[in-house]
Amino acid sequence: ECGGKQKDLKIAKTQLTEAQSHAQAFDFSSAIQALEVVPGIDFTPEIESFRNELIAKRDETESLFKEIKSQIKEKNYLGLLEKVNRVIELKGNGADLLKLRERLEQRELKSARKKIAAAVQMVKEDGMLLIVMV
Repeated sequence: ECGGKQKDLKIAKTQLTEAQSHAQAFDFSSAIQALEVVPGIDFTPEIESFRNELIAKRDETESLFKEIKSQIKEKNYLGLLEKVNRVIELKGNGADLLKLRERLEQRELKSARKKIAAAVQMVKEDGMLLIVMV
């Protein structure tokens, strides 16, 4: 039995290393699969915690991607930049995500400029003085 336990420990260690490599590449599904490849192995609390963290990140990423796609399709940009930033934090700097973030930042900047211009116009019409600090 001791030999079987040692073999299980060696397999678990190998799978943990593989899972960590996948996680560093932001491939959470593959990392989870690497940990679950050998059924019946008892994981330490640390490995179980790592697995749970991977599952949470995978689920959050998938959910955010669905929300982002849906919002873009509906042309609803409210809160989209925050979601894109979170996905970048979870999945790394993919070129498409960075490009989308840049477009959203430009959109928000343009919107802010319009709001400032409208506020300045309202103040001019009311004959009041406005000092804007940007």
